[in-house]
Amino acid sequence: MNSTVKTILSLSLILTAALGSAAHAQNPKTVFTVVRDTQWGSENYNPFVPGDQHLLPTNSALYESLFFVNSINSKVTPVLGTKYTWSKDSKTLTVNTREGVKWHDGKAFSASDAAFSFNYLKSFPALDTSGIWKSGLSSVKATNPTTLVFTFTTPNTPIFQYIAATPMVPEHLWKDVKDPSTFTNTKPVGTGPFVADSYSQQALRVLKNPNYWMKGQPYVDALVWLATSTNDAAQLKLLSGEADYGYIGIPDPKAFAAKSPNTSYWWPTNNINFLYFNTAKAPFNDPAFRRAVARAINTKEVAQKAYAGAVPAASPAAIFPGQQKEWLSSKVAPSSTPPPPTRR
Repeated sequence: MNSTVKTILSLSLILTAALGSAAHAQNPKTVFTVVRDTQWGSENYNPFVPGDQHLLPTNSALYESLFFVNSINSKVTPVLGTKYTWSKDSKTLTVNTREGVKWHDGKAFSASDAAFSFNYLKSFPALDTSGIWKSGLSSVKATNPTTLVFTFTTPNTPIFQYIAATPMVPEHLWKDVKDPSTFTNTKPVGTGPFVADSYSQQALRVLKNPNYWMKGQPYVDALVWLATSTNDAAQLKLLSGEADYGYIGIPDPKAFAAKSPNTSYWWPTNNINFLYFNTAKAPFNDPAFRRAVARAINTKEVAQKAYAGAVPAASPAAIFPGQQKEWLSSKVAPSSTPPPPTRR
């Protein structure tokens, strides 16, 4: 076999492999489909704009943060960060970043990218929707490729949940973005388990990242989001098997689950509804008035009417049920009824 024939065969094999890879990407074997009861907006994968402005896959599927904080039980799971420690005076937070992570374009992720991401929010305050730079944070520096140091003027450990959730972006691409508030980022490059593939007003699709840092994951080749115009339409796609998961509203989940032994519901509490007062104005600036209003509201009845009894009334401590054992004394049973007003 002469060298010319060998070269042609080699090129043919390479082309066949490339076409096979492309075909697999276009026709994934395993697909997880999510349905929504609403439409989404224009193509926007900017992780820094508010959640209703960027598309659903943007954060977590495409872009990742340092840690994931479970708001139900407060458990911290490492993502692009592997470890964090606070100094004794709680003014310095040191984060170790993960090695061996690559951006979707093949370039290596480092603590410098993380430092850039946080300082980018400082340069463009409109993007700092969590107020990280208004909470005592004075500097963020990468002291080496895997170490990130946050310095505070005053102790503020509760800010960690917002630091943990801040999306990381590649410095080599974002340093040239001059107006991030209007940047739609239609060709996103993150570190997440999926890469962007297709967009339309009817469906979104992301494909498995073959070079994801977490070996063996993701478990599916593609994620698809389907848009519908009504809650009933979304529910029909679930019932017909067209979708595996759905963002739909069921007015009475307890009654719905009771219809079939194969149906159940799980409603974890990770937010609380509050009644806020403008305490700078009378009569709302009077604690006795606020206590009287609190006593007048039957929170158990509100929970029954608003959530069909699927979740109980919130604790006056404003702590999620999954975290109450950690923060509340065992001598005081959590209660949804505020204490009686004191006489003055």
